[in-house]
Amino acid sequence: MPLGLTGYCIPLSDVDLICYRERSRDMDLLSQLHEIGHILLGHIDSPSNMPAYNNFIREKERIAHSPSVIKYRGMQFDDPEEHDAEALATLLLGLILHTESELSPVARELYGD
Repeated sequence: MPLGLTGYCIPLSDVDLICYRERSRDMDLLSQLHEIGHILLGHIDSPSNMPAYNNFIREKERIAHSPSVIKYRGMQFDDPEEHDAEALATLLLGLILHTESELSPVARELYGD
């Protein structure tokens, strides 16, 4: 993964592959939610009829040659799609963390921390 890139999503024929740089639990979750935000907001192109492996290689090469941008929470993004995905991810993370703090002990046992 290029230095400074925190995550990316590659559309495959049967799934969308999300890759991210491991950091703290909350930052990992934010990176995952950011990429899910791109999917939900329709920013990720559907793969063509090419086999999944070929699409993976094509996207991996595109990402490797992309300019590296270090992304931090609250940072202004030049790309509107990045801004929208980060805004959605931040909102979702806030809901997840708020909901986690309100889970009963039984729910925590059932669903984990």
